[in-house]
Amino acid sequence: MRTAADLRATRKSAGWSQRQLAEKASVHVQTVKYWEAKSGSIKGWAVNRFWDAFTAENVKPVCDWDLPLHPSPPFFPRRRPKCGARNRKGEPCEARALPGKQRCKFHGGLSTGPKTDAGRNRIAEAQRKRWERWRLAKTP
Repeated sequence: MRTAADLRATRKSAGWSQRQLAEKASVHVQTVKYWEAKSGSIKGWAVNRFWDAFTAENVKPVCDWDLPLHPSPPFFPRRRPKCGARNRKGEPCEARALPGKQRCKFHGGLSTGPKTDAGRNRIAEAQRKRWERWRLAKTP
């Protein structure tokens, strides 16, 4: 059974700081702090990465750590795809898509528009004023 105290003791027996363990395990230093502050048994992909870092450096754990319980995600997780919507220049948008979506925040329709009649009327009036300014600017 893995515990936070065992993780902390193993790290200290190796003479590593939290930052050094984070670098060797390819995680953020806050991840090390989080797992060392837990109470009771610990398990998860980050804990497996700590175990992998210890074994890679031939550090003997203070306790008998069992085999990894959760598969580790890849070291470089997939990035969100690019939006690809055509911008005003006719080129594909380079912004990253929103999580779980195919378009970015600019092309994904985050705004649901006005909900009330007063809001719809306000938007309609603003559009009329914009078109009027555009027409006046176009007239020679």
